Amino acid sequence: MPALTRPLGAPARHVEAFGSLLHRVAVAAATWQRRSRERSRLAALTDRELRDIGITRADAAAVAHKPFWRA
Repeated sequence: MPALTRPLGAPARHVEAFGSLLHRVAVAAATWQRRSRERSRLAALTDRELRDIGITRADAAAVAHKPFWRA
């Protein structure tokens, strides 16, 4: 991530805090997107594929229907 430049009159710690906040938001968004994609793929697996990985259709449905922000 490129370094943020400090606007005139803005204390450096505020700029760093803002950059840190942006980083945390970006990481959270990427995590949520990954979870959503993985859960969609899990829901699309066949019964045989689910048996191969050792879970039932009910287990897959329970995970697939969790909100993206829940681990």
